Amino acid sequence: MARVREGARERGDDGRGRELAEACDTGGHVEHYSRIIGRRASMPRRYAERMRATLLYGPGDVRWEEVPDPVIADPRNAIVRVVAACVCGSDLWHYRGVTPAPSEPKRIGHEFVGIVEEVGADVSRVKPGDFVIAPFYDCDMTCDNCRYGFSTSCRELCWWG
Repeated sequence: MARVREGARERGDDGRGRELAEACDTGGHVEHYSRIIGRRASMPRRYAERMRATLLYGPGDVRWEEVPDPVIADPRNAIVRVVAACVCGSDLWHYRGVTPAPSEPKRIGHEFVGIVEEVGADVSRVKPGDFVIAPFYDCDMTCDNCRYGFSTSCRELCWWG
């Protein structure tokens, strides 16, 4: 699962991605998403095993470990149970040792899709049970940089974790 903040825009680069993004925008039900991804999209958290994440410890050292369950830390947060994730090219720089290793284990796999488990008090665009596509990063879409189209320079830019 990942803690995410409401406010980012969804995009689809191919037909499948666009279909998922459009389904999210129409407020469809979990059953609709199940047909799109070809598997059951909902499983109560109480039946799932403890949360696990991929952690990068250093060059060539990636581990899959149990981690603490996320909590809603901000009223704009949502907790998403990750259904599928991938390794991004930016993760490989650390893995290959091209960029300095993190001082502490770093979670990787920030490109993911999942099911909303819980939302903060200020979240209105998604609800528990919705299938969502996580963008590469999260921005507030309210600061000057975001309003002028430079969301990667958002003053409130955050990464998943």
